[in-house]
Amino acid sequence: MTRHDTSLVRIFWTGGWDSTYRLVELSRMNVTVEPIYCIDKGRGSLEIERAAMKKILNVLHDKPETIAKFLPIREIDIEKLPENKEITKAYKTICKSVRLGSQYEWLAKVAIDYPGIEIGIEKPDGQLGGWLTNMEKFGTLQKVNGIWKINRAVSSKEFCSLCENITFPLIDMTETE
Repeated sequence: MTRHDTSLVRIFWTGGWDSTYRLVELSRMNVTVEPIYCIDKGRGSLEIERAAMKKILNVLHDKPETIAKFLPIREIDIEKLPENKEITKAYKTICKSVRLGSQYEWLAKVAIDYPGIEIGIEKPDGQLGGWLTNMEKFGTLQKVNGIWKINRAVSSKEFCSLCENITFPLIDMTETE
């Protein structure tokens, strides 16, 4: 992906491998980055993730390669998200056919307020399953101006409901790559 302006890039970030890889990639671009962390109080790693994110940002700030500007991490409590019957119905319909983590329902709800938000999902590395493999049953992504996003013309209504506001900058890379 090439961005050579001072655009605002919002990214779902957990401090995990995929989203951190993307954050480091963005740190070397002339962009403003707003990391968005979704608070799931049932997640046992909540405080570990928060601590990791602070540490990673401190390291990035000290790197000479870092040219991006980082906004403070925006935390969103998933328990306070408004109900969205269309997204919930789409999620439940898809889950009848494939295994899909519960986070994809609330990520879709958050993305309504942040159209174009990036998510760090990579291409499966030879293993069966994976988000992309499962979701290909419902639609496809397309690269438009260097950005991977949903191809609405050939995707199901349910896939569109879950993914229409999300972009996938790592989807053409495997974790090994």
